[in-house]
Amino acid sequence: MRIQSKMEETTQLWEDLKELAHARQEALAGAKQVHVFDRTADETISWIQEKDATLSSEGYGQDLETIQALVRKHQGFETDLEALKEQVESVREEARRLADLFPDAREHIEVKHEEATDSWAELLEKAEQRRDKLQQAEQLQAYFDQYRDLM
Repeated sequence: MRIQSKMEETTQLWEDLKELAHARQEALAGAKQVHVFDRTADETISWIQEKDATLSSEGYGQDLETIQALVRKHQGFETDLEALKEQVESVREEARRLADLFPDAREHIEVKHEEATDSWAELLEKAEQRRDKLQQAEQLQAYFDQYRDLM
């Protein structure tokens, strides 16, 4: 009887251990998903910061030809932002999915998602402001050139 009882106890402990190992494996798989999300979000934020630095480093030109070249360059810049927009959308979707799957990590995921979204919104605002200023500079320089031609 004692041997039978010890065998049952050992079997139960073995089952408990297997269950704990499985739970640990699932937790590690979840942690890996969150870690990959973090890395992707950080990479996206880094790309946004690179674009922001590019945007901030250029002037507005001194003559119509230079300004028009800057306008074309900015249009190319805005086209490049479309690829980055897809990456930001991907981060947003992954954040929603992971927050639902892993409620314990929800706050961390939301903070990272917010950081990426806020950086993206700031970049879009700066790009719009630059586009507007370039258009104003182009109009003003065209006016000055026309004025000089008339004089």
